[in-house]
Amino acid sequence: MPVLVLAPAGGLFGKAVAEAAQARPWWPWLLAALVWLLLSGAIAAVISTAVTHHAVSHHAVSHHAVPDHAVSDHAVPDHAVPDHAVSDHDVEHR
Repeated sequence: MPVLVLAPAGGLFGKAVAEAAQARPWWPWLLAALVWLLLSGAIAAVISTAVTHHAVSHHAVSHHAVPDHAVSDHAVPDHAVPDHAVSDHDVEHR
């Protein structure tokens, strides 16, 4: 993708240099190079983001995803909770 963005801009910049060497107006070519870089760079970024988003969403739907019922609030073992974090009420109901 970088070749499709940078190569045409380089050609337009080269044309601006050639025009300047012949004492012709060069700024339209330089402006065209800048516009090309901005537009094609933005399009490339949108495509890259869309492809990445699609890959991430496809990965989440795959068989590697953890189902909601596999995650529990009771997954932390009792010895992992410090004593000062447990109230008397919690101890009575264990």
